[in-house]
Amino acid sequence: MSLVVELLALLPLLAWGALATPVWSRPIGLRLMALVVLYAFFGGLVDMLHGVFAGLPYGIQIADLIEDGGEMIVASLIVAHAVTLPKALRRPVMPRR
Repeated sequence: MSLVVELLALLPLLAWGALATPVWSRPIGLRLMALVVLYAFFGGLVDMLHGVFAGLPYGIQIADLIEDGGEMIVASLIVAHAVTLPKALRRPVMPRR
């Protein structure tokens, strides 16, 4: 239930951010938003699935591996995205005629 409330609270902020940004930079923000959603998926949803894995042999370890491994990979992608932002934000200069 709290996840739904948090999403409803963040939805207006995300909509405002998407509408207020210049058109040329929207793909950058959408990629970052997708990475954050993927990070939340591993941190929240996969964390809730620990009970499903509990009955399997090594189930808890497998669930921990999927959750923590997914979070680490997505966190690395977020850092890589942030490192490349200065290059992506340089807009091409229109040639003078």
